[in-house]
Amino acid sequence: MKIRRSHLKKIIAEEIATIKKDVIDKTVMDVLSDEGGAAGLEQIKDELEDLEDDEVALPDDDIEDIIASVTGVKRHADGDYVDSTQLESFSRGRRNNVTKISKRQLKRIIREEKARLTRRGLIRENYLSGGAEFSSRAMDMGYESHFALSKIYEKIADCDMRMMPPEECAALLAPQEKALFLDEFMNVLVECQHPECQEILDYSYEVESYI
Repeated sequence: MKIRRSHLKKIIAEEIATIKKDVIDKTVMDVLSDEGGAAGLEQIKDELEDLEDDEVALPDDDIEDIIASVTGVKRHADGDYVDSTQLESFSRGRRNNVTKISKRQLKRIIREEKARLTRRGLIRENYLSGGAEFSSRAMDMGYESHFALSKIYEKIADCDMRMMPPEECAALLAPQEKALFLDEFMNVLVECQHPECQEILDYSYEVESYI
């Protein structure tokens, strides 16, 4: 009696146990882990076939389908299989480790880096400093108190640089300085177009609310 090959395979398959899916899943994930999260078909296939012996065999499916059935495994456009769970964990980790900074802190970081680069000669200023332009603007506007106004500017700029709460900065101003701050100082600062002046203007509005 002749036995067809397909019938023979069926008889053998019935006699040999099928390797459990959790074993297959672990083997595939171990290969991907050892290879840094991605591996080619042949690498995974070799490891899966090593699981087979006289008593157990892989499911009677295409090897690609067996690998694709593993949860968390995706096939890349270049043909490699990728452990997508590692990518998701990495993405979540990056989101969880993001450090939020305030607008004021960002301004300080930018100013400090700019000052460092200027000291090293990597950038050059083509215009007056914010304080110098403020003083010049005060004189152009005819304020005889431009020296006192420049002192206030330096004090406010220092508060802003140190990220001092606006109410504490307001408390540092003497009564006469507060009077100048509310009138002449803010008038000059609004007219000053220097980038530094514009940054200090935002902070000065906060200080003003506490005077």
